[in-house]
Amino acid sequence: MIPAMKYPVLAIHRTGIPVPDPNLNDLSTFADEDDLTIVYASDLRRGTYLGMTLIDSDLQRWKVVSTIDLGLAGGFWGKLIRACLGTFFHRVDLRMERLPAQSLDELKALLEVTMRDHPVYWWGHFCHDNVDEWPEWDDVTYIEAPVAAMKSAQSIPEIIEAILD
Repeated sequence: MIPAMKYPVLAIHRTGIPVPDPNLNDLSTFADEDDLTIVYASDLRRGTYLGMTLIDSDLQRWKVVSTIDLGLAGGFWGKLIRACLGTFFHRVDLRMERLPAQSLDELKALLEVTMRDHPVYWWGHFCHDNVDEWPEWDDVTYIEAPVAAMKSAQSIPEIIEAILD
């Protein structure tokens, strides 16, 4: 059962794509409970949600300890169309354990480490929304803009807007 959370929720989890480093973290955001509990079948198979840490807008934290597949999500026509396209969404129930609350500064420090682990991803998000022409890539210089935008945020919704929207 999903605990009461204040949305949007930020999630820190293992990356959903095959990479050489199994400990590489990724960030996601969930706008509401449906967004959180309707997942790609491939994410379910990979166990992307297992171990995921969720931080709600009140800085309350939970860790996903198990997922229960409740079957295909959506109505008849939606399932039929997605079956034709080969894209399957499942509704899941997430079993979670509560973690100690975290301060905004502690969260920002963790997010900075996560962002610096694979900076090209974050620079792409930032450039897509904030510049007309992408400058030439430079690991050291260009990660600073999205990190600074994240650090200046004063809440979870502002962090999400700064780095993920």
